[in-house]
Amino acid sequence: MSAAGSALDAIALRKRAEVDQLRCAEAALWAKAELLPPARGLVNALRRGTVIAEMKRRSPSGGALRPDLDALAVACTEEARWEFLFTVAPLVLRRGTASPVNPIALF
Repeated sequence: MSAAGSALDAIALRKRAEVDQLRCAEAALWAKAELLPPARGLVNALRRGTVIAEMKRRSPSGGALRPDLDALAVACTEEARWEFLFTVAPLVLRRGTASPVNPIALF
């Protein structure tokens, strides 16, 4: 067998071991998920008003969705409240020297 063949055999053996470990991890994850209580249905979440959603003006792949979107105005209208706490939290960026704003309005 050539040196290249033995090197490839070694790589294949290592990768098979990695796949076996991942399969064990997957099985453990599924077993843990089976023990969890069932998730709330979407309809119940919508009825209770406990949905967190993102509103977008543009889609990276689809372009403009609603260029005139003012998410805060929409939320105020839906809540029928026009008073809120407005804060700007920094985004955590590893090895970053600056942070884009992350505005948050709390009703």
